[in-house]
Amino acid sequence: MKNIMTTWRQFATWKRRSIASFLVVALIGGLGWLYIDYRFPSWDEEVMLSDGRMLIVHRRQEMVAPYGAIRTWLTFSLPEMGGKQTWTEWMYPAIVDVNEGKVYVVGLPIGRGQYLAYLQPRYLYVAYEYSSAGWKRIPFIGLPDRVRAKENILWCAERGVALTRQYKSNGWCGDRTYSPTNSPNINLSKRSEKAQELNGLAGAKSFTD
Repeated sequence: MKNIMTTWRQFATWKRRSIASFLVVALIGGLGWLYIDYRFPSWDEEVMLSDGRMLIVHRRQEMVAPYGAIRTWLTFSLPEMGGKQTWTEWMYPAIVDVNEGKVYVVGLPIGRGQYLAYLQPRYLYVAYEYSSAGWKRIPFIGLPDRVRAKENILWCAERGVALTRQYKSNGWCGDRTYSPTNSPNINLSKRSEKAQELNGLAGAKSFTD
């Protein structure tokens, strides 16, 4: 330590100032990167489509404690939509799929705030269809049966755990957490019950979709 201090004093004043300034900038930059990584985590996930294709989606989320993810960006590439596109909404992603040349993304609002923002969806899910004009919201119940049969995005993941096909085959999201006892199969009755519960908490009187 003494040798370090001696060497430091031997530097010219301008050089010491330059080094100190560099260290301060590096520290601020490092803290800034850590903040962005914490606030906006991102990762790739393997998603099995209902037609048997494996799709890699890049997922980025905006996290706010204690609420969790308040916004999602989902980027992926499919020939049916002419290459890479991004779906972004203020909720979690639950399904990406293709049926008869049409591309769909389904989101899941978590909590009363997101639920109200999307006008009290009857089954909680909010569905979108892609066209050349972009993403358009459509009724969830109007999706093809095989698209709304099961979730294929592990929506409860918030920090990019090992989201491989193998990992996802060992369990799924429950209320908000992953468990080996959960299934990706969609139970509309249970989703409807949860929607009615949120509807009551929000004091709302009607549903959409």
